[in-house]
Amino acid sequence: MVELFNSPNLEKLSLSKLSLPLLTLCLLGTAVLVDDVNPYVPLDEPASQSIEGTIKVIGTDLVVSDVHKDPWLPSTGTTLPVMEFDVITVDRSIVPRPRSLQITTHFLFDYIVSPGKTWSDGDQNWASLPFTLIHRWVNCTHNGLLKFRFDESQVDQASIRIDQETCNFHKFDMYGEVHVEFALNSLDDAEEIRREFHVEQNGRLPTASFEDFTTTYGIEAQDFLTGLPQNDDLSVAGIFYEGIHYRTDCRTRSVPYPYCDHMLLTSFSTAKSVYAPLVIMHLSLNRETPVTEEYVFNYLPEAEDSPGVWDNVTINHLVDMTSGNFEVDAPLLDPAPGDFYGLIDAAAKLEAAMSWENGADAGSHFIYQTADTYILVTALDRFLHVNNYGFTDSFAFVVDRIYRPLGLSPGVLSTRRTNDADQVNTGRAYGGFGMWWDTNSIVKLGKFMLLDDGSIDDVPLLDPTLLDATLQRLDSDRGADTGLAGMKYNNGMWAIPAHELIEDLEDCETWVPNMSGLSGIRVFLMPNGLIFYYFNDALQFPTQPAIAASNRVSSLCVNESEEGA
Repeated sequence: MVELFNSPNLEKLSLSKLSLPLLTLCLLGTAVLVDDVNPYVPLDEPASQSIEGTIKVIGTDLVVSDVHKDPWLPSTGTTLPVMEFDVITVDRSIVPRPRSLQITTHFLFDYIVSPGKTWSDGDQNWASLPFTLIHRWVNCTHNGLLKFRFDESQVDQASIRIDQETCNFHKFDMYGEVHVEFALNSLDDAEEIRREFHVEQNGRLPTASFEDFTTTYGIEAQDFLTGLPQNDDLSVAGIFYEGIHYRTDCRTRSVPYPYCDHMLLTSFSTAKSVYAPLVIMHLSLNRETPVTEEYVFNYLPEAEDSPGVWDNVTINHLVDMTSGNFEVDAPLLDPAPGDFYGLIDAAAKLEAAMSWENGADAGSHFIYQTADTYILVTALDRFLHVNNYGFTDSFAFVVDRIYRPLGLSPGVLSTRRTNDADQVNTGRAYGGFGMWWDTNSIVKLGKFMLLDDGSIDDVPLLDPTLLDATLQRLDSDRGADTGLAGMKYNNGMWAIPAHELIEDLEDCETWVPNMSGLSGIRVFLMPNGLIFYYFNDALQFPTQPAIAASNRVSSLCVNESEEGA
């Protein structure tokens, strides 16, 4: 629910703006948004006609309520970025093009539009599409819905609602009528769009409910959620086990999101686990010397003018967060060097990232720094160029070699980048954040590493030794000791000592690799083959309940480690 009682924007509300959804007063006097029927959810009756053409959406003077906004962030504003995209009907779906990140002139947001549905209500045809505002400064995803009526030549009665995000420091609701323009035209590649959409739909992992998991395995799926928010602060959680993706509803402050498959979730630092490390493991496959042993100094001449010591720092040190160049000796503080988080160009970002003086010998001290991941991405970009891989951009490389072959959603195949030549999002990928997932894509990435051994269609794509080390299968390479609750960090992946948390495992050294991200994001790759994830924005990061529940499904003591087998 959207609480407006203490909203600083309460004076902006007007009854004319609140007709959809309905504003009611709770018994306690708090104003909340309530829907008797969610008007954005498709009805069962198919639309009587198709739609094909170009839509332009302009939203101004919308109703906005800041549920929470940290004071250092700019005002949310009352406008949408102008959104313009093609649409085409595919069966009952309405598919937009493009589906990648679209850069706008809006002061705060860019956007992504995803597939929705069409339906009829009486003699009228309607459509709704999910869209996501991507915060330009802080990588947050704010999920909304666009609804409109259509016939063979026009679109009207359009409205939007935004009331969901993965972002602990900026939560807002925005809704109201929007102006929409429609140009009827036939898309030249219509059949290709339809074919690709069918391939995407057929390639999705089969889904079921948490209740189905409980019925199948006799273990309460809700046990995995212990310690997590019970309200809309938990965007979504899921379990993948034995080929089925069991998932909660995708929550909003009003009603469940009708397009859970396409809800985009902020990556934050989970990007550190499945971008640069996958590039490194792919490049190291069948290579006599793994890329991890390359010295970054060979690819970063800027290091010569840096106050740090870089001549003995390797790719491995950067991906393990042990470069030795830091100012604050605090493992998880992740301070921002200079203007590193500003909207700046690639050269300025690298200069800021390398501005720390040396604090320890390379490889000896774990200090978690997002800036080090950006240095790593820069080195990988240049490694690709120098070694004639046909790429100069490591993100484009990982999309081409791994993400697209895995069948990840088109919505997750773009990233935040530096602003080069005064153009927003045209330079180097951030690397350590600035990405987003849908639930199917993050499970596919976990499955690729944990269950498929880095292979697609039985073709190996990742160096097996580096992958085993990442998943804590090698006693000889546990990675960096973080000094935090016994956790390790290896090749961008955290590892929790489950044997110190679960009594049944105290005689069996057991590590649980996991990705972690700001706000409240975790993706667990359990040794028994179970994948569990959650995305919340209440800064909750429970680990023990999910590990214990997974161990009850089947033992985590699998004895797959190199020396421990």
